Amino acid sequence: ISRNIDTHCVEKLNLDTGILMEASALAVLKNILDYEKYTLVCGHGNNGGDGLALARHLISLNKKVDIFLVGRKNRPLSICCEMNYKILINMGVEINTINEESDINKLETSLDNNDITIDAILGTGVNICYPSSNHKIYREIL
Repeated sequence: ISRNIDTHCVEKLNLDTGILMEASALAVLKNILDYEKYTLVCGHGNNGGDGLALARHLISLNKKVDIFLVGRKNRPLSICCEMNYKILINMGVEINTINEESDINKLETSLDNNDITIDAILGTGVNICYPSSNHKIYREIL
């Protein structure tokens, strides 16, 4: 259903995907403001872009945010994900990458120390299988 709604908004209503990302980020933001320390785990597609937009809003509210980008090594970011990625980089925000199991230690620490975890890895448009090496990432989050 969510994918159909996204498609309708973009194709029939001519809403820009970036606007949908901002709306998504703000909708989540208003429901998680009671926390102070966040872990955001983002993919490289539009769902990851939603997560990066959310991270930007949380940072602007002086919240502690640890951002992890999964699978960046071999795959390009979607256009809107890249836009939010570049904004965060221009803001001087550190974005951790997880490409191998050895990259998971910092994620484990963040998950242990923060109040809430936001999973923005896979969205409605998922059409690939992540390598089995990423299964440990999913187990850590769950």
